[in-house]
Amino acid sequence: MEMHPHARPEWSTTIEVNPGAEVYFVTFSSHADGADFAYGDADQIELIEELFQQAVDRSAGPTRLTQTIIGGVVVKSQVAVIPDCPDRRATGWTALSPRYLRARLTGNAPIPVVVDFPARDDAASGSP
Repeated sequence: MEMHPHARPEWSTTIEVNPGAEVYFVTFSSHADGADFAYGDADQIELIEELFQQAVDRSAGPTRLTQTIIGGVVVKSQVAVIPDCPDRRATGWTALSPRYLRARLTGNAPIPVVVDFPARDDAASGSP
């Protein structure tokens, strides 16, 4: 399932469900969270409700996507909802893959990328 604000279709959040394996994924922009698992019916319903809330929060904003790229590979990614608030909610991951280690050893500098998605009300009030 994919959702986004009507005025901003590029702010897409996707929820993927693999019911046979009880595996659930959430993707926002170019950030993909790790897999969540739920096995019983009650747990599955609770997890799906939580994932829907995450998707709505991320799409409505304000949301900040922070990534580190080395040698063209995203090696670190974090999404923070209400990023400037001390009670912000953030999810993220860091990859210590062989590609990451090779890029660091060959002298490729990490490139930080930060993308801010303003709150939906801010976006509707005049930004293109």
